[in-house]
Amino acid sequence: MFMINIPARYAHCVHPYPVRHRHKVPFRPRVSVPPSLGERASHIIALDRRLDRFVLTEPDYFRLVQEAVTSNLHISTQLEGNPLSLEQVKRLTRDSLQGRTPTSIEPAQREILNHLAVWFMPGELRIPWGLSSLQQVHASLMTGVDPGAMPGQLRSKPGAVYSDKGEELFITAPPEHIQTELEGLIDWVNRESQAMWPTVAAAVFFHEFESIHPFEEGNGRTGRVLFHAYLQNSGLANAYRCRVEAELIRDPELYYLILGWTDYSDSYTELVDYFTEALHRSYLNAVTVYRKKDVTRKLDETELELVRMAKDAPSWFTLKDAAKFVPERSEQTIRNRLNELAEMQVLHSIGNTRARRYRFADPLADVRARMRREREAVPTQRSPAAIPSSGRRQSFNRT
Repeated sequence: MFMINIPARYAHCVHPYPVRHRHKVPFRPRVSVPPSLGERASHIIALDRRLDRFVLTEPDYFRLVQEAVTSNLHISTQLEGNPLSLEQVKRLTRDSLQGRTPTSIEPAQREILNHLAVWFMPGELRIPWGLSSLQQVHASLMTGVDPGAMPGQLRSKPGAVYSDKGEELFITAPPEHIQTELEGLIDWVNRESQAMWPTVAAAVFFHEFESIHPFEEGNGRTGRVLFHAYLQNSGLANAYRCRVEAELIRDPELYYLILGWTDYSDSYTELVDYFTEALHRSYLNAVTVYRKKDVTRKLDETELELVRMAKDAPSWFTLKDAAKFVPERSEQTIRNRLNELAEMQVLHSIGNTRARRYRFADPLADVRARMRREREAVPTQRSPAAIPSSGRRQSFNRT
């Protein structure tokens, strides 16, 4: 059915179609990993920590994060038919992160804005999850985008995934099993997944979520957002800096083949190998990019100590606060170093002379604070179950 070049390591994954979802309640996946996976998975954790140690000027950091997020969102939404170009998504992302939104918002633009509102708030999806957590993510992503997706409501009709030619590729979980299976998957995430490498558990979760296909539309988009949230809340806090989707879906046909093979064979070995390799490539690329912009080589030991303090400080700090952290330096030396860091745009500063205060220049902190304020200003939304259905006929994309 697919005419693709399959790497030798995945040659055995060719399978007949359609593939049928396997009922798994309780969800207790048997995961056997390749011998080399542990080394790659641990290296990803080390690379995540390395990303956290780089010090960039605020403009460079903002640009690199924006480029990674734009790449991920464009690929994820384009798979589902979003017509916006990469440049259009980039412009919309940049304007949104700077607090500007279009006066008139089309559904394609709304989809990107919805993703950004969830993407930059991973802390709101800390584990443990509940069924309502997944429903609310779907509602947040789909509201104002596709009423046929029935935002936040679980699928109520049988469904299947089709190729572009209309060929039936996958038969999803029957609607009467969806809630039970999702609850079993969530129970596994909350109770058992944390014992695995983050890349392994995130891949297993994503596959099972897609296999259940709990919503009318938007399963792929919701699953990918949850996949990233899982990584960021399970030891890979800097995954948002990586162009993960570009590596995962480098070869879309192989990507779908691996997902189908996992259902067909009930083997997760190839899936976790594929996902871990893709994540490893994305982290290696990100480290290479961030290293080129790292300014730590330009800083002396006092400046490095002050940057470390600033990154850990919960809010603005004063010269006296900094002097307690670096007691072996005079206040004048510390003041000079702080002002130099502010001129480099590594620190923010406000006020003058003794009243001057400083903080680490993290543009995402301002973005998240603004998003929280905007969310608090909106009246409490109805629960996902209360969102009315449009009555549109069942239709599925491949993801």
